[in-house]
Amino acid sequence: MILAHRATPLKWVVAPEPAPTLVTQLVADSNLPTNIVKILINRNLDTPEEIADFLNPQLSHLIDPFQLVGMKEGIDRITQAFFDNERIVIYGDYDVDGITATALLYMVLNKLGAQVDFYLPNRLTEGYGLSKEGIDKAKEQGATLIVTVDTGITAVEQVAYAASQGIDVVVTDHHEPGGAMPDAHAIINPKQID
Repeated sequence: MILAHRATPLKWVVAPEPAPTLVTQLVADSNLPTNIVKILINRNLDTPEEIADFLNPQLSHLIDPFQLVGMKEGIDRITQAFFDNERIVIYGDYDVDGITATALLYMVLNKLGAQVDFYLPNRLTEGYGLSKEGIDKAKEQGATLIVTVDTGITAVEQVAYAASQGIDVVVTDHHEPGGAMPDAHAIINPKQID
């Protein structure tokens, strides 16, 4: 079954070949195969230290998550919902990172004893992102808080609709913000401008 058709075929864009001297040096320093080193260089990892940090990540290298704009406000709202026994709906995207984030957040909140449900939209009937249909289903479940994962950064109208239904929204997303930002209770996105 064909789900979509593009008028213009997609074209591969091949990254330029990295400088041979840099490749040779990093192959010697890292003991990695040449093709792997080329990929790493094309991902802007061009020192032995950067490559080692990337291939051997450590929790101590992560930033404090509360440095992200909106994190405190989002956590405070989720905590309030938890202690007030409000129904929380995790609203995910239907791709691999959206489903994974939905599952993780649902499992944590459920294990802690929160009143939590989740919603994954049907890509074919609802399209991408937060939808009026999904918000209506959250309302039917008695939700007073929707936490989006991997979606919501451009959902200006949908967040306003949720608010009109008495539902706060905490947006967690990593996609590029659009022109206008939704008027959510909190927006947590590493790409948003302070």
